[in-house]
Amino acid sequence: MDHTAHGICGGPTTQPDILAELKARVEKLEREHKDIRKVAFSASITSPVGPICADTTLVYPNVITNIGKAYNPVSGIFTAPVRGVYLFSFTGMDDRQTSGVPVALFKNNNHLMCQWKVPGGTYHQYVQNTVIVELDKGDIIYTRLPENHRILGDAKNNGSNLTLNNNNIFSGFLLFTV
Repeated sequence: MDHTAHGICGGPTTQPDILAELKARVEKLEREHKDIRKVAFSASITSPVGPICADTTLVYPNVITNIGKAYNPVSGIFTAPVRGVYLFSFTGMDDRQTSGVPVALFKNNNHLMCQWKVPGGTYHQYVQNTVIVELDKGDIIYTRLPENHRILGDAKNNGSNLTLNNNNIFSGFLLFTV
């Protein structure tokens, strides 16, 4: 396409090719943002965990969703695939009134928070929490059960049917990259 126009004095003037410039900008943005990934996971625990005589990393083997494959259902560890801001949530449940229900969240072996339900109250005791965390690529997030505590597995086998209530769940997703 010829974008040469004739000026007032009759000589040629060159007009910028706006479409080519916009196309180049779009291609540059696509190259710069090709690493942006869709990352989201939710997984639950199906069998009771604990009490154990040591702090235990919780493994959530029942994967509900794992877009981006950043959650490992064998280790219970989420590994950030890109630098960004992530949201994580977790719940914990037990059916014993005599013991508290604690679940702790860790980033790279550093304690971020612990949600604790003290003993007593109703038959089922629950804890839950949500946090927004900035992570670098390769940072890890996981939950731990403190020593001598238990959370209840929530799979119920009714004859030939296995029912999952997903009471003990670990979820997270990428909000945006930074």
